[in-house]
Amino acid sequence: MHIESKKIDNANAQASGVIFAKDIKAKENKIIQYLSKTQNIAGFRKGKIPAAVIKSRFKDSITKGATDEALQDFFKASLEQIDNPELLGEPLVKKMQAKEYDYEVEIQIAIKPEIDLGDYQALVPKPQEQTASSEELTGRIEEFALMGVKPEEISETRALQDGDIAKIDFKGFIEGEAFEGGSAEDYQLHIGKKQFIDGFEEALIGMQQDESKSIDLSFPENYQSKDLAGKPVNFKVKLKAIMVKKLPEMNDELAQKLLRKDDVSFSDLEQEISTLIKNEKQAKLFNEQLKPELIEIFSKHFIGIDLPQTILDQEIHNMLNEKLRQEDEATIKSYQEDEQKLEQLKTELKPEASERVVATLVIDAIAKQEKLEVNQEELAMYFQNEAMQAGMDPKQLIDLYKKNNLFPAVQMQILQDKVLNKLLHDKLAS
Repeated sequence: MHIESKKIDNANAQASGVIFAKDIKAKENKIIQYLSKTQNIAGFRKGKIPAAVIKSRFKDSITKGATDEALQDFFKASLEQIDNPELLGEPLVKKMQAKEYDYEVEIQIAIKPEIDLGDYQALVPKPQEQTASSEELTGRIEEFALMGVKPEEISETRALQDGDIAKIDFKGFIEGEAFEGGSAEDYQLHIGKKQFIDGFEEALIGMQQDESKSIDLSFPENYQSKDLAGKPVNFKVKLKAIMVKKLPEMNDELAQKLLRKDDVSFSDLEQEISTLIKNEKQAKLFNEQLKPELIEIFSKHFIGIDLPQTILDQEIHNMLNEKLRQEDEATIKSYQEDEQKLEQLKTELKPEASERVVATLVIDAIAKQEKLEVNQEELAMYFQNEAMQAGMDPKQLIDLYKKNNLFPAVQMQILQDKVLNKLLHDKLAS
């Protein structure tokens, strides 16, 4: 085996050379010897199967096994020549071409670059301290207080309004035919909670008890049931009763019930709920504004670092697939038939893809600096939540991710969230 390896820059290396036919032949012979001792073939004693029979029966798998093993030896020796750097992904085989009996090989190697982070904490924006207004506090306490209250029918005559609970019978029709799951009797619908498709609750407001109504709507294009998505629907609705929940007294007894403690007061409840609201608002600020902002800051500040080409190409490919999934069939076909047009699109996507890769590398480097890792409990929680949303068994989802080699992406996603959260919390506390 002849190998020449060299680093191109801080994030890329390449190796080229020759795997000699005699090396592959030696590996084939080892595989043949192993198979002759372990295989069961009718007419031959185990361990006494002639090599010619093994070679004839398993020719393709023997050749592939020997070639793969030789290629792994080539990878290992290539990395030793460049001092075994930390890799990103598997080396990419750019060329493995038979030349007479030998193989000419070229591989591309992605290296995790060393990044001078400098004072990265100074790049983190200062989060604004979140507070809970008196209106938010009162509203949330009332919301929790009403959770365990049984709704009662009102005795007075009035129209249904926002916040009421409508006791209804309804039946849905598509093209004049009732559809499965589209009807119910004595259904209690809390007006304002947006439990049904847009327009349904709004159409009920103003109805009187025992009034019936026909409502024409359309299911959203992204509705979870593809059989119903985007289709027009007619609902026949009867309002049987208007129900409300009576708010209990705001006192220590309520606090003890909601907090499940005997030695607390209503002011303790207010403090608990106030903290809850502030934490929710802070999480929303972090997730919707500051984390994306911080990722953009990192990606632009460190944009000059060397990027692993195979990782960048993979990110461009992922973005390309994301974009094409949003296009119609005609547009997709136009890209498939016009290679120049496809390459132009990849060129347009490259700057954003580069920023994404930069951000990922920088956050990974910060994670090492901050000594942050993803543990098994965090992975289990991630898959538990994802499986619940997808209506799947967590083990099935894990198997699916393993099969499609998505575990590294999941771990990076969790790690990124941990890093950004820590940086923002540290800045908030400073």
